[in-house]
Amino acid sequence: MLVSHDGARWLPKVIAALEALTRAPDALVVVDTGSTDESVDICAAAFGADDVLAAPGDAPFAAAVGLGLDHRPPPVDGWIWLLHDDSAPAPDALTALLAEADRADVAVVGPKAREWPSLGRLVEVGLTIGGTGRRETGLEPGEPDQGQHDATRDVLAVGTAGLLVRAAVWRELGGLDPVLTPGDDLDLGWRAARAGHRVRVVPDALVFHAEAAAHGLRTRGSMRGRPRFHRRRSALLVLLANCRGAAFVPQWWRLLAGSLLRAVGLVLLKAPRDAWDELHAAASVHGRPLRLWRLRRARRRTARVPPGRVSHLLPPVSRPYRAGAATLADAVSGLVGSRQPLPSRSYESGPVAAEAESLPPEPTPLEQVAARPWAATMVVLVGLALITARGLLSGGELQGGALLPVPDGPGTWWADYAATWHEAGIGSLQSAPAYSPVLALAGLLTLGDPGWAVSLLMLGSMPLTGASAHLFLRRLPLGTAARVWAAAAYATTPLLTGALAQGRLGTILATAWLPLVAASAVDLARARPEANGGLAVWMRRSRAGLALAVLVTLVPVAYPLALVVTAWLLVASLPARSGPPPLSAAMSAMAVLATPWLLAPWSLADRFRDPAGWWWEAGLADAGVGALAPGRLDLALGQPGGPGAAALGGWLGAGIVVGAVLALARSDTRGPVLSAWVVAVVGLGFAALGAGRTVSLPAAPAEVWTGWCLVVWWAGLLVAAAVGASGVRQRLAGRSFGITQPVATLVVVAAVVGPAVAACVAAIDGIDGPLNRGVALPVPSYMLRDSGAAGQVSAVLLDGRPTDGLTFTVVRDDGWRLGEEPYAPAARSATLSGALRDLLVAPQPANVATLAGFGVGYVYVPAPVDLELAAALDAAPGLVRAGAPTADRAWTLDVPVVEFDPSDAIEAGSTRRWWVGAQAAGLVALVLLAAPTRSRRP
Repeated sequence: MLVSHDGARWLPKVIAALEALTRAPDALVVVDTGSTDESVDICAAAFGADDVLAAPGDAPFAAAVGLGLDHRPPPVDGWIWLLHDDSAPAPDALTALLAEADRADVAVVGPKAREWPSLGRLVEVGLTIGGTGRRETGLEPGEPDQGQHDATRDVLAVGTAGLLVRAAVWRELGGLDPVLTPGDDLDLGWRAARAGHRVRVVPDALVFHAEAAAHGLRTRGSMRGRPRFHRRRSALLVLLANCRGAAFVPQWWRLLAGSLLRAVGLVLLKAPRDAWDELHAAASVHGRPLRLWRLRRARRRTARVPPGRVSHLLPPVSRPYRAGAATLADAVSGLVGSRQPLPSRSYESGPVAAEAESLPPEPTPLEQVAARPWAATMVVLVGLALITARGLLSGGELQGGALLPVPDGPGTWWADYAATWHEAGIGSLQSAPAYSPVLALAGLLTLGDPGWAVSLLMLGSMPLTGASAHLFLRRLPLGTAARVWAAAAYATTPLLTGALAQGRLGTILATAWLPLVAASAVDLARARPEANGGLAVWMRRSRAGLALAVLVTLVPVAYPLALVVTAWLLVASLPARSGPPPLSAAMSAMAVLATPWLLAPWSLADRFRDPAGWWWEAGLADAGVGALAPGRLDLALGQPGGPGAAALGGWLGAGIVVGAVLALARSDTRGPVLSAWVVAVVGLGFAALGAGRTVSLPAAPAEVWTGWCLVVWWAGLLVAAAVGASGVRQRLAGRSFGITQPVATLVVVAAVVGPAVAACVAAIDGIDGPLNRGVALPVPSYMLRDSGAAGQVSAVLLDGRPTDGLTFTVVRDDGWRLGEEPYAPAARSATLSGALRDLLVAPQPANVATLAGFGVGYVYVPAPVDLELAAALDAAPGLVRAGAPTADRAWTLDVPVVEFDPSDAIEAGSTRRWWVGAQAAGLVALVLLAAPTRSRRP
């Protein structure tokens, strides 16, 4: 039974193959489904017009076969052999199939299919279907046929190109189901197996198959215009029609959820038509339960064995997820770096077999490290990170310094970002920090546990930073040694360990993210407007803009820094002729620099009003580490001040600075080296500009931390030194020996040894700073229970001495949490501050009433308690001693607490939710534009 549809290009060879068969079929019928080429004439000339039938152009394969069998019914004890017009059997194919079919319990047999015209690559050696509806062949793409699959075995199904089936079984099962085209072959095999028959694949029988429909060479009328829809619909129907009864409901929901996720992924890959086909297929299957019921009822009528008898023919449920994990592992392996070939060696081992003589010896451990240097470096970075943070790997919540404890779930960050009024402290209308959505997304990646997310990002910052740096450095013309060294030196910079010790979340995350921003900028600079009609350029503009936007939310000072660097790059590129046109470069710059305003409009606007706020990054502005006060030399050596960041004080980074300076002497790499120097100098300039400044806060001003600006300085020096050092060995080898070689050797040794010593010192010392793990209960638990009551009672924490100055913090619920740092409105805080000051100096009942008006129900002083302060609070009217842990003091207000009504304030800022909605829509559009495109397949 040969079915043709516009197959004139293959039919002559198919006919010649049929004529060359060692065992010819007893009868041959051709059914043509509306061909518009010479297919009918070719078949009529070869087989006679009487046995060439015409079927409608939209007839599925199953209907065409049924028409042919009605025309020439096979004998009861006969066989039916199905062929496509693009499948050519080998001369002994039918002989081999019939030999296997002589076994009494075999009902369906199929050949091994090779690709035509390559003839050497495998297409199918039996079929099955996965739990997600994927057609499984068990073959790698393009796998050559070397006899590795030549065992005759039971399978779930075989393809219809060369399928041989008993005529009696065909009638018993009702043949192919036209509703399930093009998955009717899988359905037929599954039904035959459930009916107690065996389905076998015979690799000795060979068919060459062009797979014209799969490769887009032609489309059958029944699938015209919507091949993906038909394939997906048939896959869903095959699974739901044939799965066992107990698995039907879970499988129904699993396929529905999978279709929705696949559609989202296809939209992200800019394949909306494919996404629509995915959703349409799911709707056409899940939305027609009566059809599913009829299909399942028909299969129950022919089933003779329990479903468990055929379960071994189906792939494991976990296979799709293992395949996804393998794909992810391949992607990670690509980030880690390609494997270098091991050196080949030969040994004289005496007379042995020729096969053994050709086997290479096992590589030594050093050779294995040399083969994958970056993978080995990543292992070292992970070990260093674990050793350095050994004191923070377990315990309570990660907190201290500039890091507040995390909230209970990432939903808190989402809610705060969209909310107008925030309950933290005494309440605030201040906008949520722009990094809240970033942290919320990170929390989702850890299955809704923000504590794990922050811990992994901070304590694992060393390998994460190294991996992102290596990803960027792979875009530069660097040798392997220079690339690995620069990435490792960047990941082990003492600036990172210092930021970790002080809980500087913004610096840590931005240090790991900065190389990704640089990588997207390099990709954008290499894009050409004419590529793909300009879509490729806009994709890269969106990626660079989104990467910069995320960076700006973590460290706002990155925005003015990016403005300066971009302006210099635009000016410097004007004389160059190899880069993008000036207009395109200007459009790229504007698109990239405008994107952060979409994610952080309020944050950027506030900082333009208060320039010192540019240096206030994610987390608290004041890490509680005392005066930072870095000098000019400290900044040049990468020392922003504070604990944990002084390891470079021993000039351990001098070799890198000298190497970056010497890199300017190379003329062949001067362009990228000069660009790296510009970035470095701009970073150092912003560090010098911010050093000594103070951020104005309601409670007390905080000194600016310039750590991340120094990270930019350090990164620029590393890139300049790495580019200058790449290939220098070959250059020096061609020169006569002189002073250059010893100087270069000393610089290289200093540049390598310095970061290594700094990393070892950090690993030995551990984290020595305010960052710790503990219980995030700033006040006794009974106060927190009252804070959760209807009155929303809060507590004021006082610290300091009346003579030296006091600081206060208002605690509500479970205390201040990460993302609530900006919620301290100056006007209301000034009123509260005045009431507390008057309460200590000249206490009046009105002072306590003012506290109660802010919802304050307790005053709490943690140890060590100043006696003068305790005496003043004891004497204040309206305050009564309350229970507190040993060495602490607490007082409760002996007046009714009045909760502040924020309804007026909320009404005044009610437009925020509309702005947030507009932001979300714009960001979704940008993400879709930045996502990679999907290669079109038929």
